[in-house]
Amino acid sequence: MRIFTRLLLLFLLVAVLPLALYSYLNLRQGEATLRQQALGRMSGLADKKAIQVKNYLAERVQDVRLLARGPRVEEAMGTISQEYAGRLKNAVNYQREDARARLNFERYVEEAGRFYDLFLITPEGEIIYSQKHESDFATNLITGPYRNSQLAYAFRAARMTLEPIVSGYEHYEPSQAPALFIAAPIMMDGQFKGVFAVQLGNELFYQVATDATGLGQSGEAAFARRDGDGVLYTTPLKYRSDAAMKFRLDRQQIKTTPMFGALSGESGEGVKLDYRGKSVVAAWRYLPGLDWGMVVEVDADEVFAPIYQQRTVLLQTLLALLLFAGLLAYYFGRQISRPLEGMARTADEVAGGSLDMRADESAPGELGLFACAFNRMTESLQVLYRSLEDRVEERTRELNVTNEELQEEIIEREQLESALRDSETYLRVSLEDLRYQKFALDQHSVVALTDVSGTITYVNDKFCEISGYAAQELIGQNHRLLNSGTHPAQFFSDMYRTIESGQVWSGEMCNRTRDKGLYWVRVTIVPYLDNDGKPAQYIAIQADITASKKAEEEIRNLAFYDVLTQLPNRRLLLDRINLALSVSLRSQHYGAVLFLDMDRFKTLNDTLGHDYGDLLLIEVAKRIQSCVREVDTVARLGGDEFVVLIEEIDAHAAEASQKVALIAEKIRLSLTVPYPLKGRQHHSSPSIGVCLYLGHEESADTLLKHADMAMYQAKDSGRNTVRFFDPKMQHAVEARAELEADLRHAVPDEQLHLYYQIQLDNEQRALGAEALVRWIHPTRGMVSPAQFIPVAEESALILEIGAWVLETACRQLSDWSKNELTRNLSISVNVSAQQFKLVDFVDKVEATLQACGAPAALLKLELTESVVLSDVADVVAKMHALKALGVQLSLDDFGTGYSSLSYLKRLPLDQLKIDQSFVRDIATDANDAVMVHAIIDMAHNFGLDVIAEGVETEDQLAFLKLHGCMAYQGYLFSKPVPVEAFEKLLGRGNS
Repeated sequence: MRIFTRLLLLFLLVAVLPLALYSYLNLRQGEATLRQQALGRMSGLADKKAIQVKNYLAERVQDVRLLARGPRVEEAMGTISQEYAGRLKNAVNYQREDARARLNFERYVEEAGRFYDLFLITPEGEIIYSQKHESDFATNLITGPYRNSQLAYAFRAARMTLEPIVSGYEHYEPSQAPALFIAAPIMMDGQFKGVFAVQLGNELFYQVATDATGLGQSGEAAFARRDGDGVLYTTPLKYRSDAAMKFRLDRQQIKTTPMFGALSGESGEGVKLDYRGKSVVAAWRYLPGLDWGMVVEVDADEVFAPIYQQRTVLLQTLLALLLFAGLLAYYFGRQISRPLEGMARTADEVAGGSLDMRADESAPGELGLFACAFNRMTESLQVLYRSLEDRVEERTRELNVTNEELQEEIIEREQLESALRDSETYLRVSLEDLRYQKFALDQHSVVALTDVSGTITYVNDKFCEISGYAAQELIGQNHRLLNSGTHPAQFFSDMYRTIESGQVWSGEMCNRTRDKGLYWVRVTIVPYLDNDGKPAQYIAIQADITASKKAEEEIRNLAFYDVLTQLPNRRLLLDRINLALSVSLRSQHYGAVLFLDMDRFKTLNDTLGHDYGDLLLIEVAKRIQSCVREVDTVARLGGDEFVVLIEEIDAHAAEASQKVALIAEKIRLSLTVPYPLKGRQHHSSPSIGVCLYLGHEESADTLLKHADMAMYQAKDSGRNTVRFFDPKMQHAVEARAELEADLRHAVPDEQLHLYYQIQLDNEQRALGAEALVRWIHPTRGMVSPAQFIPVAEESALILEIGAWVLETACRQLSDWSKNELTRNLSISVNVSAQQFKLVDFVDKVEATLQACGAPAALLKLELTESVVLSDVADVVAKMHALKALGVQLSLDDFGTGYSSLSYLKRLPLDQLKIDQSFVRDIATDANDAVMVHAIIDMAHNFGLDVIAEGVETEDQLAFLKLHGCMAYQGYLFSKPVPVEAFEKLLGRGNS
């Protein structure tokens, strides 16, 4: 690199670069400050805007509340409702009252513009007055064309809660515009007389909501609500005036905008892309009262304009400074480099042999002094060159004489070299043979030489490789350096006794590597004997067998130990239990077997994955081991099941039980401590079953079975507890097994029967019956459904029984359809969760109906809440498919589970059934009475039939009738009876 180029770069580095760096950092600090100030200002404006919208809506709600309580609304509601009832006979009177009300309310609509329209609605949902008289006037909000509108929602909610209600925003068909409704109850003398509702005026509301004061030239306030998997903007936008309830963005488009954060319930501020794809400085908030998201934003170009201008000025200044510095450095560099270039040319000519050349000494300063010194050096070289020429001529003469003497010596040397080459060829052949032999030995074996005292004198590369030592670290050391401590002293005594006698020794040996690891070798030690027949040194030839030893160990571990936790497996556990039983027989001391199962372990695997489950099992194994002695055995049978074998506890049963209980409780408490799994805190607990043993009274398999039974008893007791085995458990398990075995023959042997319990309407007329399965066993007699239904559900026999019940009920429907007395009766069939989850359940129902020739409209399937809550999407799809067949659907035991309006409104139901647990105490328990009343009202609001089961008294029947129940079922009318008795009951009722 030329000198003036170096000067230029040095000047830029020292002068320009620090200045540019300082300017850049100062600019970044200014930009950060401006950004922070802008975000803080936007956050304040967003909070102010949220409060402004909230206050505006609160003011309008207060207006509606006051109007609903005011004399004008009460007077209008009283007079108009009377005239509306007879409007077809006296239209003139109604028009007069309508005109008076219009004058009263005109200032709220036409003058103030707060409301677009006002409504008076009767308790039955009739809109008897509308300021605008649009198409919603004189319609019914429960049964009419606008029953699914937000106005209808606000009316129903205000009627139920007796509080002002703000509806959601929607495109309202009568006004052909976005609409939000506020409804308040009209109360007169403590009685509910109707609902006063208003449609909010959009123009004034938009003016308040989208006011961009303080947001600069490009700023705006935007509002949106969720719409499926996207968002729908609810107010006009600055750059899209027609956006209200028309402009929609899907999830992918909205995900990077601040509106996504607002509708996720977050509050924040930052620089993001808005709905136009433009970078904006924004703050966002969630408005829970409207279920809207709000974004207040200003274009980033406007906010950061000062910073952009500063950058331009800084860049221009740096370019000018760079140009000036470059010209200055170039000038001074040329002043220095020109004399040096001339001197360099002179030096080249001198190097080429022109020793008479001289450098120009007129350059200023140090360059001139350097030229003078260069010329003096050139003169000295001339003198030396002449002296060197003289010495070369003299030396040439001496070399000629020496060459003649060397020629004679060369002839003699050639003769000696010929003899040496012959000897070398012989030696090379011998060494090559030895090298091949050594190479073959080194490739296969580990070789070492020691003297008679065991000191190492030689090792090959393979020995160094397997031991980890370098050759210089081994030579001179005693072979005991590699002793692993695995073999007893007698092992080495026998080995040395053999080789000292001059015999060859062979065997397997475990040695220790340099890094303290172990390796196995198969060793052959050959003594090398001297002339007296005594060992002079020992040659050890070894073969590495570590891999085969490890394979043997792995095979043993796989056979006896669990791969995940390294605990003994079932095979090794049974061996140790059998050994422990023998020890117990000799010592007459009690031992114990503890069977552990982790509660809700499947939930962890299903939600977080099997890797989390494996981490939990490893930690459980460690905690159990820390709670017992080293002599005790902790084993894993598989999954989340562990067994602890505790030996030699005590000679007395009572003391042994007490000690085992303490150990089991210690284990239980240890396993309830939260588990940290990959940064998550997981809570779990064990269910522990305990079984004591003494001697060989019971086998190992029996002990495990008894402990397993006790563990399941702990689970049935609520989990996270300890239970000891009781012979009664064995009896209960055997009895259940016998019941399940008999139940498997119930359908093939025609032991099942359908009983029918009548269902009546308010006029005591038969509507149908519920089909209830009964099991009449040849020896057991009548078996209660409470006994065999749980067994059927646990053993999957419920599928076979459910299919039989459905087919039998359909055949009965087919028979009844041919009889005038029974042709209109329906049959309700209970469907289990397992049965409904079948992929082809709908197909099976359709096939059964067709095969039996039963009318689908008279078949009613009763589903419990546990069925419909399992997978709502799949359940809804199947229910719609069943409805398409014409089958009726009823929700059984309503109110006993997690009843929710959110899923109830999605289900295509025909009927709700009030559970008998509520009906039983409605005459004496106020809470049950309120619950039943609420369920009946809810069914009416959703347009569903409602039936009460378990009606046993006249008081219960009177209460249900008074509150609008439609159908009844219970012992007051009839118990479940066979079909013959049921048909006789119908005949008596008809007569």
